[in-house]
Amino acid sequence: MLLFFGAPLRFTYVVGTILAHVYEPLSDISNLFRLVFFLIVAFLFSFLLVIVAGSCLAGIVWPLLRPLYDARCVKNGAPFHVGDQVRILAGRYKGRVARVYSPWKDDSVRVELGEKEKEKFHDIFSSIQLIKENV
Repeated sequence: MLLFFGAPLRFTYVVGTILAHVYEPLSDISNLFRLVFFLIVAFLFSFLLVIVAGSCLAGIVWPLLRPLYDARCVKNGAPFHVGDQVRILAGRYKGRVARVYSPWKDDSVRVELGEKEKEKFHDIFSSIQLIKENV
């Protein structure tokens, strides 16, 4: 999160210090409006650049990390089947033991947490969030 806001803010600060000298005196309202306009443009441009660069970086790094993700899922007991007892490792229900009652999209499954959670689809977990219990 720091990267997504820190880098654009730092870039905007550098642009602001440079443009403050260009648009002197800042007591003139038109110079101040120009400076603020260019600072907003600089922030938005750098924020867009960070998002694009982060997406490209994630696209490069994810294929390298995917085997580690899959290995961790298998070590946790994946793929999970209907009737398996699992412990939830992450999220609001961390630490609870529940039974898998339905497969879901991709590697996800639904576990028995109650009717309220079932109606709101809060009972869906990916295989990285679960570990099979020794029954």
